[in-house]
Amino acid sequence: MAVWMLFGTVFGYAACIQSTSQSYSSSSANATGTGSTGTAMVAFDKRALLSSLANLALGEIDGFATQTEALLVATDSLQKAPTPEHLDSAREAFRSATKTWQRLEMMQFGPAAASALPGGRGLRDEIYAWPAVNRCAVDQLLANGQYAEPAMFSNTLINVRGLGALEHLLFDTEVTNACSSANALNTSGAWSAVAAELPQRRADYALATAQLVNERAHALRDAWAPAEGNFASELTTPGASYAGELSQALDAVAYAFHYLDTKTKDLKLAVPAGLSGCPSPNCPERLELAEAKLSKAAIRENIVAYQRLFHGGAPFDDAALGFDDWLYALGANDLRFELGSAIAACLAAVDAIEEEDLAEALANDPKSVEAAYFAVKKTTDLMKTQFVSVLGLHLPSDAPTDND
Repeated sequence: MAVWMLFGTVFGYAACIQSTSQSYSSSSANATGTGSTGTAMVAFDKRALLSSLANLALGEIDGFATQTEALLVATDSLQKAPTPEHLDSAREAFRSATKTWQRLEMMQFGPAAASALPGGRGLRDEIYAWPAVNRCAVDQLLANGQYAEPAMFSNTLINVRGLGALEHLLFDTEVTNACSSANALNTSGAWSAVAAELPQRRADYALATAQLVNERAHALRDAWAPAEGNFASELTTPGASYAGELSQALDAVAYAFHYLDTKTKDLKLAVPAGLSGCPSPNCPERLELAEAKLSKAAIRENIVAYQRLFHGGAPFDDAALGFDDWLYALGANDLRFELGSAIAACLAAVDAIEEEDLAEALANDPKSVEAAYFAVKKTTDLMKTQFVSVLGLHLPSDAPTDND
């Protein structure tokens, strides 16, 4: 029985809750802000909401752990025989695992979160440390062979491990490296000395990296699982990681929501599109997952996860309990519909980008990428202001609140 199914037997929704999750479109009268704000219509159980969100996260974590097992098998085959066919299989396994992880990027509450946060164990960075990825350093290890020493490799910096490093190893087939010509890797002759061995070395390094990713993925699943670390229960239990206050647990989820603002909007869209921190009209070299051409897919999966957190599941799932239900219970229907339609508009804007590779989109139709940025910004502006205010949530101390 899958872990998420086990979890479903542990937590249920309170009987007093009636979910109001639904889809939103621009044709809805309520989506345009004409819905009644009303008064509180149903009782609301915050613990049941946290249980719903924990169930959602654990389902994704369980799926990711299974996908890292497939990634490990694929890279093992590649390591044994670095053929084009095995490389294609490893790349496909990487794509599948990475897309799932991009949903989990939005769910960094609990063990995946930084160790400084309540319940955090820093497991996210052990799996995917972006934007802390150093391709030159990966190539340096590729030449010196340090990846072949498991004890030493597991203690190297996070910018040469995880899915970020694995992308470079699986999708870079060039005979050159990512370091400057003045770097010792090139001036010393260390790179040219291993040039003939690059396919095998990349396969060896990829396997070592996939092993660590798989280990960390299972550590994350075990930390959440009811039969193991049981963080799923801890999230809703007074006196656990959150000093006995459900408000602190809800604030931790609000912190996770903040990813869409600081990472998806600011780093994945604004910088490459030339809207911030880019000295040129645009900066495709700053795209996330550019080598695997997954930049657009990553953004979309971030938004999908954001939508699921807001609704407690799929928008059409009437049984899902999410933040939209909390807004409904408070009578804040205008905001509920406005946010729901804004999130749906984010997905529509990303889907409207014709090119699957955002680097091509920036070259052919940069306005489409800018449109996605502004759609996401509308959502995060609402989240940073009205959403947190109405629900009494608290953003992290480093979160901007000026609609930047």
